[in-house]
Amino acid sequence: MKDKNLKNLILEQNNIIKLLNRNKEKISYEIKNYNVSSFNRSIRFWKEIGIYNPRLLNILSVNNIYNLKELKKYTEEDLLKLKNFGENSLEELKKVLIENGVKF
Repeated sequence: MKDKNLKNLILEQNNIIKLLNRNKEKISYEIKNYNVSSFNRSIRFWKEIGIYNPRLLNILSVNNIYNLKELKKYTEEDLLKLKNFGENSLEELKKVLIENGVKF
């Protein structure tokens, strides 16, 4: 899974480079908080506590929720406002946290 994600990130980066090379016009872009090693640590952390759902892993990582400290900044209502995060995601997250003795 980790290798597949890394390969996808590399392919995406290569596609961006090709696009930039083809387009000779002035292009500027900014990538915020994009760090492959942080992403991998995040995925590893969430899997270690029992979250394996790729959709939920992606939602947490995309929103820079890399650990419990970051997660505690969110209320249930805040989480439900995240794109693609619904009741099922919330229930799955709560279930795993409770199994690990974390109050949410």
